[in-house]
Amino acid sequence: MTTDRATPLLTRVASWALDLRGDAFGDERERLRRYEGIVLGANLQLGTVPIAAAALVWAGGRPLVPPLALLMVLFYLPVLVSAGYLRSRHAAGSPGRNTRKKVSAALLGTVPLVVFAAGCVWPYRSAGAVAGALGGVAAGLVLVLVGRLRRPAPGGV
Repeated sequence: MTTDRATPLLTRVASWALDLRGDAFGDERERLRRYEGIVLGANLQLGTVPIAAAALVWAGGRPLVPPLALLMVLFYLPVLVSAGYLRSRHAAGSPGRNTRKKVSAALLGTVPLVVFAAGCVWPYRSAGAVAGALGGVAAGLVLVLVGRLRRPAPGGV
């Protein structure tokens, strides 16, 4: 792999990890099947890990808040990196109208996080913790809305 200083680091890392010019993953068909399997596994994790973390933080209380919060940050950091990579490659976004499947997936991805955040704040029961959690949720919603407003309409330029 040649390194080009003008190529962003994330693009070079992705090219190396995906072995785009090599045969580590077989031919194009095998590579596609492998990628489908990886996406399936990632989606299953995105659906189950936050639910498990939310259940554990409510069951374990205050002692589990710091390690589970760290786990959730480490869990979602690659998701954010991946979203940034897709956006840089102009492949981010979900064209078309909202369907039941899209809304269900959004709820499955959001509700466990809200339940987890509430479970993290509940043991402390302080006004500052509640305000911080609400501020974090509000900031996240604003970021999502701003991202949607900046995205061009489907079929638009």
